[in-house]
Amino acid sequence: RGVLGAYAALLGAAAAASALDPVGQKVLGNLLMPTGWVWLGLLGWGADAVFRRARGQAAGLLTLFVLHTLAGNVLLGTLGVIWLQDQLPRVDWRQGPPFDAVLVLGGGTKEAPDPNRFELSAGGDRVLLGARLYRAGRAKVLVTSGRGVPGISQDDLTEATLHIWRELGIPEADVVRLREPYNTKQELIAFKALVAERGWR
Repeated sequence: RGVLGAYAALLGAAAAASALDPVGQKVLGNLLMPTGWVWLGLLGWGADAVFRRARGQAAGLLTLFVLHTLAGNVLLGTLGVIWLQDQLPRVDWRQGPPFDAVLVLGGGTKEAPDPNRFELSAGGDRVLLGARLYRAGRAKVLVTSGRGVPGISQDDLTEATLHIWRELGIPEADVVRLREPYNTKQELIAFKALVAERGWR
């Protein structure tokens, strides 16, 4: 009963907030997702255990609630990624001589509902940066790599990237495709071999 009460109260508050502003609408949408139900369930169950003075159960449930909150927190995840990226040296691609080749790692594209189209994914900025480098004369050759992992995705990431570059006016003659790698480590190994083979510096 306590769990259902907590569900009702939180969803009611979120529904009221959603009527006021877009932030409330976004919160309500997230709460209605499966992970939102788990989050609300842990909170409600933990609160119920507190009211029943079941200290051990309450401590366990509220600990799970806090861990779930931290693990699913987009803000914390974003801050973690920013911290990792800040450890890398900054490179101004507009300076210095042009690159012999630029490797664009797979994963920046996805198949669209229309089988004849491809779309950029959350990491799609890498695909556009490669195109910008080429169009600005900063990259002589673009290398696209990656493929879907069997059982998870059958996407040909090189085909998707090549399709987008073709639409942006980049000739296929200036694109090298590495279709074999499944992950970043394999992509870098394959690219290292290609660098040695082509004599790129």
